[in-house]
Amino acid sequence: DCSVDTRASLPKDKIKMNSSDALGLAEDFLGNGYTEQSPGRFVSFDGTRQVRMGNGDILGMHGGGPHINFDILFPKYRSVHVYIFD
Repeated sequence: DCSVDTRASLPKDKIKMNSSDALGLAEDFLGNGYTEQSPGRFVSFDGTRQVRMGNGDILGMHGGGPHINFDILFPKYRSVHVYIFD
């Protein structure tokens, strides 16, 4: 899969994919051992990455449409949207 590399870099901002592929990308991005820290907020085992998909995100209530947030938390916060469609 070329959407994310083995160093868990952020996917390209504003890419579009179906929900199944986006969820697979989220699992790849977070890696093994991630946990759900709060409803819709998943954090990698090492605490450096998170994926957020709250109701407002996946229902497209903001952010330009239905999406999942992919965030790098450390050393410098960065975030991108992966838009979902089905």
